[in-house]
Amino acid sequence: MEPFDVIAGCATDKGEYREKNQDRIISLTAGGGKSLLTLSCVCDGIGSLKMSEIASEMMTAGLSEWFNHVKDYYPEIMNCTDMADSLEGEIIKLNETIYEYRMNRENAIGCTMSILFTAGDDYYIFHAGDSRIYLVTDTMKQLTRDEVVVKEKNGIMKELLANYVAKQKNIWMVRTGGKIKPGNMYIIGSDGLFKRLCHDDITSVSSGLSSKNISRACVELIRTVRNRGETDNVSCALVYAAPRKRLLWRL
Repeated sequence: MEPFDVIAGCATDKGEYREKNQDRIISLTAGGGKSLLTLSCVCDGIGSLKMSEIASEMMTAGLSEWFNHVKDYYPEIMNCTDMADSLEGEIIKLNETIYEYRMNRENAIGCTMSILFTAGDDYYIFHAGDSRIYLVTDTMKQLTRDEVVVKEKNGIMKELLANYVAKQKNIWMVRTGGKIKPGNMYIIGSDGLFKRLCHDDITSVSSGLSSKNISRACVELIRTVRNRGETDNVSCALVYAAPRKRLLWRL
């Protein structure tokens, strides 16, 4: 397989219409080459639970702390499966902590969670809620499932969130994974991003992506949906398997 480097970046925007930003997003990298790790996560606070940015902050801060603690263990001490298992255990503990915070303070909080974790050429997804992760090639393939239910209220059919962080003490989350191929791009975002985004928007910012400009590409995608009228909090992360440039030697 052609060698590649995984690069990642992210951005978030409150917008002009919301009182505060209940989204939190992180995009972390460590190591290099075959020992490269990345972790990207978006958490979208539940809008009907007014202090849900607390849940988003607790989850992303906890994941950042976990990443910084274990990053030097790969691959000599922990392989990719060990890392993913450790991450799953950390998510379970963080959910319990956020749930206990909610119960002790009688403060209804909660957030979605969509995580893309990469180790070498393996990726793992951990998901709860209706934020999304897509694989972008010549098409857009949704790798997560919107965990919603449809109910009637006042004669109108509405989608309601069926699952989220801190809904219950034992988190119900989906774990999946696969192999990364050179040129693959993954986009992670809150629901405010995907309502008005299309495949051409993403490919338009993908040319010449580097570690220095990938976060700026996320800003451009957010600006695109803002220009189309999106009023929700919007968060976006991009993870790109950038093929390494081949060196041509002259004899």
